[in-house]
Amino acid sequence: MRTPAFTRRRFEFATEPAIEIARGSFPDLALAFIELPMSAFDPIEVAGRGAYPLLFEIAFINPYSGKILATRGITSRTAVAFVTESMRPLHTGDFAGLWLKFLYFFCGLLLTTISFSGMMVWAKRSVRASGELLSATRQASLPQAAE
Repeated sequence: MRTPAFTRRRFEFATEPAIEIARGSFPDLALAFIELPMSAFDPIEVAGRGAYPLLFEIAFINPYSGKILATRGITSRTAVAFVTESMRPLHTGDFAGLWLKFLYFFCGLLLTTISFSGMMVWAKRSVRASGELLSATRQASLPQAAE
C-alpha cells in the first residue's frame, strides 16, 4: 500500500464557540453574519448589531486558540466614522426590519405623489396663462374694423 507524499489535516470548527466568544465582548450582539477564514492565517469574523442599531460590531477571533484578535465596536470609532457609517442604514432602512422599509416606501410614494400633483397644477396654470396671453396678443394684432 502506497502512502501519499503528504497528508492533509482536516480543520473543523464549530461556529457556536466563536459566537459565544464574540458575545463576551459585545453582550447585546444580535448576530448578523459569520465570515469564516479564507486561509489558514485569517480570523473568524463575527458581526452583528448591538445596542446602537445603526452600526455593526465586529469581533475578529483566532480560529485555533479562540482568542479575540481585535474588535470594532461603537467606542472604537471616531466621530466621523460613527456618523458616516450610520448614514447607509438610515438611508435604506436596514436597521429595523421589513416594517420600516414599508414605511420608507410609503413615505417615498407620498412625496412622489405630492411632487407630481404639484407639477400638474403648475403645468395646468401655465397652459391657461399662456393661452390667455396668446389670445390677447392675437386680438391686439388684428386690425380693428373702422365704423
